[in-house]
Amino acid sequence: MLFMDEFLSLNVIVYTLLSVGVFQSLIFSTLMYRKKQFLLSGWLALFSFEIISKLLLYFKIALPISQWFGFWFSFDIVYGPLLLLWVLQLLTDKKLSYWHLMHFLPALLYFMMIIPEVFMLTTEMRLTAINAYLEGGQWAIFSEPVMLIQSLTLWHPLFYSISALAVILHSKYKQQKCTASAQLSHSSWLLSMLIVHIIMWFVVIFGLAFIPLPAALLYMLSYLPTVVWINLMTYLSLCYLPFMHKTVDVAKPEKYAQTKLASPQLAEIAEQLEQIMAQGIFSQSRLTLAQVSEKIDVPSHYVSQVINQFYQCNFFDYVNGHRLKSVKKQLKDEQYGHLTILEIALENGFNSKSTFNSAFKKHTGFTPSQFRKQGLAIKCELA
Repeated sequence: MLFMDEFLSLNVIVYTLLSVGVFQSLIFSTLMYRKKQFLLSGWLALFSFEIISKLLLYFKIALPISQWFGFWFSFDIVYGPLLLLWVLQLLTDKKLSYWHLMHFLPALLYFMMIIPEVFMLTTEMRLTAINAYLEGGQWAIFSEPVMLIQSLTLWHPLFYSISALAVILHSKYKQQKCTASAQLSHSSWLLSMLIVHIIMWFVVIFGLAFIPLPAALLYMLSYLPTVVWINLMTYLSLCYLPFMHKTVDVAKPEKYAQTKLASPQLAEIAEQLEQIMAQGIFSQSRLTLAQVSEKIDVPSHYVSQVINQFYQCNFFDYVNGHRLKSVKKQLKDEQYGHLTILEIALENGFNSKSTFNSAFKKHTGFTPSQFRKQGLAIKCELA
């Protein structure tokens, strides 16, 4: 009796934590989509959908729908490529090519092989297989090729996690040659999270093999570390994304000695910069110096020189200045009264609440909430 009580308690704990984690993942997926982090957003959305399906299946809710990704199919073979491609895009800030889609060929092969076998089963046979899994921990039996691929899907994400780790280490090695240590620290969180993920994956594999729990519960329990990890990583992404492409150049005595621009040229480029800022280019959350240089067709070192000498600040302070100018204008405008402060900040290119609040307080001396209330109070007095 005591064992049954402990078993039921573990059930409640596992499924409660998974439910909370999935809810957070859905929120993070929406936030990352708005910040144009489509790969991470897609990863979170697929993962949430799969866990929701498994939770519904376990409680035998909406079986005609929840059975598909709750039992028969899995996105495990997709998560690895999504992780690697997201890391590549995050570190290089370049568009991915169609060749990168080759990473999804194993997933395509897997679905092409398993879907026909699943749909060859009658509704009654599928229901019998699901009950055998939920009640006795018996997995469905497929053909040998499909069973082989299914066994490999457990190691597939681990392979891609190690590949992503190698990409990060290579990137940090290259950065050491051309940037100061301040820049390197902004990718250290990603390196740490990948190492934790790899260790976690080995623990999950060990747990699946040796923890004496019913198969259905054990399988769900194996997803719990991933739920915690992916939410933590997304939260850190929101905190550190603003700094991922912020390069701190190693100081040089005569930085622009070979590329010095005359005052008229400085003014002309500055005017071009102001024009594209007025068009709202600053609202791109991952805007880089290279993108701005390409937009006005001026070499990036000239653009950097103009911002440093003409505006007495670096590129990111310059862009954030325009973002803050737009935010302040919208906070005072009743037309934007239906939007929250965070929504206004995100729409103007800020990556996270903490980054925005810090920049706003430094720039104005007020918190965003105080500034908005002050603006509304002044309008009331004028009225």
